Amino acid sequence: MVRLTDIHDDGHASDADYVSTDYESDAESEYSVTDESLLDRVAALRDIVPPELRYAVADKAAALAGFGKATAFFLGRAAWVLSTTAIVMVAPLVFEMEKDNHMELLEREQMMREQSSKQLMGGAPGVGPMVGAPGVVGAPAGGAPTAIVPPGF
Repeated sequence: MVRLTDIHDDGHASDADYVSTDYESDAESEYSVTDESLLDRVAALRDIVPPELRYAVADKAAALAGFGKATAFFLGRAAWVLSTTAIVMVAPLVFEMEKDNHMELLEREQMMREQSSKQLMGGAPGVGPMVGAPGVVGAPAGGAPTAIVPPGF
């Protein structure tokens, strides 16, 4: 027959070493839900979500991050190619257009100078005063053109 004996273990464990699991002791603790961060909540989900699902989600996130990195790399290279091509191809065109505009401006300015000198001299340079112009001495009364007479005759 089996005989049961009671063994007393003095000194190894006391009642203070054990943690109580009753709900009243949890309510009295200083834990607050507002002190819990989002990272703490996500870390707590680790125990709830099965490992297969966690690995699948981690693989999808890694693939998405790799795709994003490759896309950003490609877009950066494409932007570099387009911008340098635009600078090499369009900049000379812009400079030539600016040069043409400047030349047109200079031509207009020269024509204005010639017109103002004609008006101040009374006609084309080297031709003399305009015949029949008001205020010119010796102009015919009818306004009909006559031959040019050198001064002093």
